[in-house]
Amino acid sequence: MAHMHGRIAALNMLAYGTEINTVPYLWTAMFGKSIRYAGHGEGFDDVIIRGDLDELKFVAFYTKSEEVLAVASMNYDPLVSKVADVMGSGRAIRKRDVETGDMSWLAGKGS
Repeated sequence: MAHMHGRIAALNMLAYGTEINTVPYLWTAMFGKSIRYAGHGEGFDDVIIRGDLDELKFVAFYTKSEEVLAVASMNYDPLVSKVADVMGSGRAIRKRDVETGDMSWLAGKGS
């Protein structure tokens, strides 16, 4: 994704009016721990945690009303990348999809 930013910026400087439609995504690894984040969680009103916070292996879904806005994880790869793909496709991820713990919606079986 980052490799496209320069190209899109250049096209816009040349007056080609090109939009970039991506899902914000970041990752890092520190002290042997993988941290990933995708989406835009501004205005979230609830967080649904799956996994074990004490073991530092979890995923957090940031929701507003019934919509998942963003997801963060620690040592839960590659879930955030898969969620970013779903978000990027324009398919909505609903709060009910993540509350049950059933992740079949990642394969297109959810709402």
